[in-house]
Amino acid sequence: MDNVVKELLKKLKALAERGVGGEKINAEMLLSKLMQKHNISENDIADDIQYRVPLIFKSEIEKRLGLQILCKVCNTSTIVTETRKYSKGKFFVLLTASERLQYEFEFDFYSRAFRDDLDALFLAFVHKNNIFSQVEIARAGSEEAPRNVDDSTRKAFQMMGALDRHELRKQLNGGSSDD
Repeated sequence: MDNVVKELLKKLKALAERGVGGEKINAEMLLSKLMQKHNISENDIADDIQYRVPLIFKSEIEKRLGLQILCKVCNTSTIVTETRKYSKGKFFVLLTASERLQYEFEFDFYSRAFRDDLDALFLAFVHKNNIFSQVEIARAGSEEAPRNVDDSTRKAFQMMGALDRHELRKQLNGGSSDD
């Protein structure tokens, strides 16, 4: 299919979907006529049409992950997003139908994996920096070490080696005054 014809058909299809009144009807008729003339099915041009897709992120880190996945899916280093005045926290991007499906699949997969790894990172950070109450320390000292360690605990202990230990210096005295 000639690129000029394909581009014209994509524009006509967009006008037929988004147009108003006679503009829409004329675009539909011309689109149908040209598709028959060039023996092109709707599927041949459907994947090239970009749709405005709303994206809602629950946190800044989820937004960063979502935009990174969009870069991968769209094979680009930058993503142009659009926001609306009354759509707080909602972003819009232009994606083809197949890009949208791929993005949704990958975002679901990677966000679940990220949450699992974030849990392991939290556990590693707490252990590396010894952020425990005296009650937890006493209880852990009286218990026998677990024999079967699950994967997330094993992952957390492996992560500990790569983390820096942060020393907290006491800022307050114990309440006595030496005047």
